[in-house]
Amino acid sequence: MGSVAENRAFFNEQAEGWSERCWQAREAREPGVVRAGLQRLVAALDIAASGTLLDVGCGDGVLVPHLLGRLGPGGRLIELDVAEKMIACNRRRHHDPRLQFVVADVADCALATESIDGIVCFSCFPHFADPRGVVRALAGLLRPGGWLAVSHLSSSAELNAYHTQAHPAVGGAVLPTAPELAGVFAAAGLSIACADDEPAFYLVLGRRARPPAIRGSVHPSA
Repeated sequence: MGSVAENRAFFNEQAEGWSERCWQAREAREPGVVRAGLQRLVAALDIAASGTLLDVGCGDGVLVPHLLGRLGPGGRLIELDVAEKMIACNRRRHHDPRLQFVVADVADCALATESIDGIVCFSCFPHFADPRGVVRALAGLLRPGGWLAVSHLSSSAELNAYHTQAHPAVGGAVLPTAPELAGVFAAAGLSIACADDEPAFYLVLGRRARPPAIRGSVHPSA
């Protein structure tokens, strides 16, 4: 696995035509796998129409139409990626007033604490140099009741085998098994709603607790 700078350089080089080479090509090889996987992912997410979502490692925006389709006019979707050329491609592909684009490393994205209702890390988690630190940081961005999802359209075993043959910038990147990542989520204070790790689909979904309701005092009748 490369450094942040190496990852940025690699994904900048890959930005043009990324979705075509990655997702469209896979859908052509394995009809229905990408479409069904994305639908399954988005269906599992508790997206409020007026919520604020963060799409970490967004690339050129493969999730944008799926997430915007669940948001209402008052919702907001923040697209964040360390590679500025990925964000540039994303901007060209998607035009919507609910979108905000941010070029930043996820570990230093300067978003406000407790400002996000839902965070998706799709097809990016193995590239984080400090995955435990990233989970802690993202959990801190969540409003009470907010959720964090890490997802891939491969099992951890499938993805890790693929990365052994990948470019040196991303080779060796490891996706924990779902139970392992669920443990990381729990250590960051997230309750586990889902931990699926199966062929062509991986999803660990955790939620930040809401504070207990404060009940009014009961005064006996005079």
